[in-house]
Amino acid sequence: MRDTKELTLPKSEKKVVIKTWMSGGEWQEMQNEMLQGMKINPQQPQSSEFDVATMAKANEKALNLLVVSVDGKEENCVEALKEMHVADYRFVIDEINKITQETTNEKEKKSTGK
Repeated sequence: MRDTKELTLPKSEKKVVIKTWMSGGEWQEMQNEMLQGMKINPQQPQSSEFDVATMAKANEKALNLLVVSVDGKEENCVEALKEMHVADYRFVIDEINKITQETTNEKEKKSTGK
């Protein structure tokens, strides 16, 4: 069983349980979602385009992967979060982003040796 963390939402005060780290497979799934929104011109790779709607898809993918339960229920967690006040939804997104960024930063540190 993976370590989890219980969050208390700021507006509704409901409890959300999230995983505290991403597995390699979860990270890869999220990266695949991000890469689908990129358009790279092989002639000019520095002028690549990024579809910002992809960020919303990647956030939803991360929620699906890392949220264990919402208010004690393990089913339809993402839909339950979407129905909540935006302050609660953003709070969970911010916590999930900390985990995904930590995972990405760890990978970058290993590849650069820093």
